[in-house]
Amino acid sequence: MLELDADKRITAEQALAHEYLAQYADPTDEPVSAPYDQSFEDMELPVDKWKELVWKEVVEFKPHPQHMSTVVEVNPSLNYLSLFLTA
Repeated sequence: MLELDADKRITAEQALAHEYLAQYADPTDEPVSAPYDQSFEDMELPVDKWKELVWKEVVEFKPHPQHMSTVVEVNPSLNYLSLFLTA
């Protein structure tokens, strides 16, 4: 069950059918999501391009208001990230 390689890991449906989790499973109410596409991880890119993509992801990230216990300020022009913990 705890396999990092997604190609070797069992599905959520298989995990819920496992005896260890069977008490939590409800076969009449088990939504199924689309498979996760991780093909981007197989791209052969230079390190600088990966850094650029990660930075873009950080800058464009919009946290859900429910999870706003940390304030994140991003200044794209200065390429830095500031974190402020809130009470």
